[in-house]
Amino acid sequence: MGTDRGGARFDGTTWTTFNDENSGLPGSPIYAVVARNGAVWFATDGGITKYDGASWEVFNSANSALIAGKVLALAFDRQGNLWAGIQGMGYGLAHFDGATWKVYTAVDMGFPCDGVAAVAIDSSDNVWFGMRTKGLARFDGSGWLYFGQNDSAEVLASPSSLIVDPTGQLIIGTKGTGAFTFRNLNEWGRFKPSPSGLLNFDASTLALDRAGNLWFAGGWSGNSLGVQRYDGTGWKHYNVANSGLPEGNVNAVAFDSAGGVWFGTRAGIGVLRGGVASVPSSSGGSSTSASSR
Repeated sequence: MGTDRGGARFDGTTWTTFNDENSGLPGSPIYAVVARNGAVWFATDGGITKYDGASWEVFNSANSALIAGKVLALAFDRQGNLWAGIQGMGYGLAHFDGATWKVYTAVDMGFPCDGVAAVAIDSSDNVWFGMRTKGLARFDGSGWLYFGQNDSAEVLASPSSLIVDPTGQLIIGTKGTGAFTFRNLNEWGRFKPSPSGLLNFDASTLALDRAGNLWFAGGWSGNSLGVQRYDGTGWKHYNVANSGLPEGNVNAVAFDSAGGVWFGTRAGIGVLRGGVASVPSSSGGSSTSASSR
């Protein structure tokens, strides 16, 4: 799990923390974490770091083609290529095939880009990415499609989380206009706040569990409403009062192989196994990102 002070790992009994003093991490906070083939990849202010359980490898502007800047998002495609979203005006996507880095900027894309905050890969290995304030785009390996901020029925602002569901529909979470759905390149839908549905316009954190349930949270805006689960027909809301969630500002959601749902909050970690129970946190910071295993 990523926190504002480094990385943290929980083996069921003990927490182990990783930071720039005791590991190869170049700094903190950790903006994204992904795991593949036994290795864990971290997105940081100082580039991208890989940890294989024994050694650390850092990729940054000094030793690779990565552009200097915060790395905000990470995702692997089905071929094992890593895609990264980079913050900064004119910056965009970085691609790593295991040997070589390639960076795509606004010049390559042909449309405005002020940094990429979210990345998701669909079943055809198309790369979808949300720009910090410039809308949504797709790269199919050879060409770019730009959807901007106003191609939806209502303004799509600040895409901060992307998920492709099992039907191929793209779910887009934002920090200020709720959550959107998008399919077939022209069909838009929207989750709007309501007493029986999405509780807030901040849907900056999205997660999809193995059963196909969508989880929504919005801790980045400072709201303390907890987390919501949508099963396709109805909503379930978990907060401090009704579930034992350690704190209501949820910034990360992830799933373990035993069916547990893990929540990162500003006050520590919670795990849902029939009910939410607090897990003592010695990770030394607020949770910012998580990786499902």
